[in-house]
Amino acid sequence: MNQPKSSQLLWQRWTHYLTYAMHGLILFIFFSATWWWRPRWAYAKWVPDFFRERLSYPSNTQEYLSVYYIRFTLVYLVAILACLWVLTMFKGLRELVLDGRIWWAAGLVMLSFYIRLSVGWADQKGIANSQAIQWMLVTIFALIVTCNGPQPRWVATALVGGTIFHAAIAITQSALQHEVNLAWLDQHWLKIGLDLVEYRRSPDASGVPVVQADGVRFLRAYGLTSHPNPLAGGLAVGIIAGLWMWLKPEMRRTAAWVTTISLW
Repeated sequence: MNQPKSSQLLWQRWTHYLTYAMHGLILFIFFSATWWWRPRWAYAKWVPDFFRERLSYPSNTQEYLSVYYIRFTLVYLVAILACLWVLTMFKGLRELVLDGRIWWAAGLVMLSFYIRLSVGWADQKGIANSQAIQWMLVTIFALIVTCNGPQPRWVATALVGGTIFHAAIAITQSALQHEVNLAWLDQHWLKIGLDLVEYRRSPDASGVPVVQADGVRFLRAYGLTSHPNPLAGGLAVGIIAGLWMWLKPEMRRTAAWVTTISLW
């Protein structure tokens, strides 16, 4: 008689721990979503030859562009998240099907399949295939967050935290007028091939995004992105995510600091 109850209790604990792991990973993805994070793992021996061979081609070829997405850490994080969701037996999916969210989810999945099918009539199939797979990963991530994600306030907090972190790097880059050299952390301390990309740029170099006035070139901050514009977009999302803090009198000072740092 106690065996079914014991098994049920064990399953509840299992799904409870997996849910905690999923929530932590989801929040970290939101925190680091704007990072141009391309680790050396993509060239490791355990990566299938299909991908490694194509990554060896020049970066402007169809072969390289067709698998370019696997160079980004977010791809691996979403894949791990999907595996955790499978281990929970798709927790939250039943509730999604039974309530009104199913129509939103169905529309997103259908759009994803249409984008995948559009590769067949694309002129540059390598690029189209890469973009389609990226969209499918976004769809999977959105479904997982909808079914078994953390509370919206925690997501907003992760976005705000990522904004503050990224803004601090950008402010430092502006003050130094060159990179912060975050690669030092991995090269001399972590040594795990983290490879947080921080481009080496000088305001005197040609083609570098700068603000110029009276012959003076001032380097625009780019954070951990490839260009200042994606950085600005990420900071704007963080500011929007932090708007809820203005609604609470005890958090308005924090909201003011977040807005000031992000706009700086």
